[in-house]
This record gives sequence, C-alpha cells and structure tokens, in this order.
Amino acid sequence: MPSLEILDRFESTPQAPTTSRPSALAEFQSRLQAARLREQSHEARFEAWQRRWADAKGQLIQRLDAIDEQLARMSDSSRTSPKLTIVRHESFGHD
Repeated sequence: MPSLEILDRFESTPQAPTTSRPSALAEFQSRLQAARLREQSHEARFEAWQRRWADAKGQLIQRLDAIDEQLARMSDSSRTSPKLTIVRHESFGHD
C-alpha cells in the first residue's frame, strides 16, 4: 500500500523527538504497527481466497467436461436436428 511506504519513509527519517510529544510518537508507532498487521492479515486472507477459487475453478472445469462428455454420448449423430420452417400465410382478398 502506498500509504505504508510513506509512513516507512517518515519512520526512517531521523528526527529528534520533542520532549513534549513522546506520547504522540508512541501512539503513531502503535498505529503504524497495527496498520502493518492489518495489511498482513488482509494479504493472507486474499491469498487463501485465491487458493480456494483455484480449487473451485478446477472442480467446475472437471464437472463441465463430464457434462459435455455425457451430452456427446447421449446425442445421436444419425438424427438430424430440427429445422425451422417459416410459412407465410397469405389471406384471400389481398392481391
């Protein structure tokens, strides 16, 4: 995440902590650590989701292939498929 990169650069920049704001620095570091942990958690969940989807995708492909094979066996190649015929009806009296 770009925001964490900015925070990393800010954290690595040498700064002299002021004596009046040590709690703000500690709070900032605590929030930074929490954000990093959340990011790691989100990445782990996303990777788990990708693995599950890859497994499900493989199962779907196998099922569709099996259905295609069954349909191919069920079809009778000697039978012709139905044909659509359009009939025009001309009413009497309209020449």
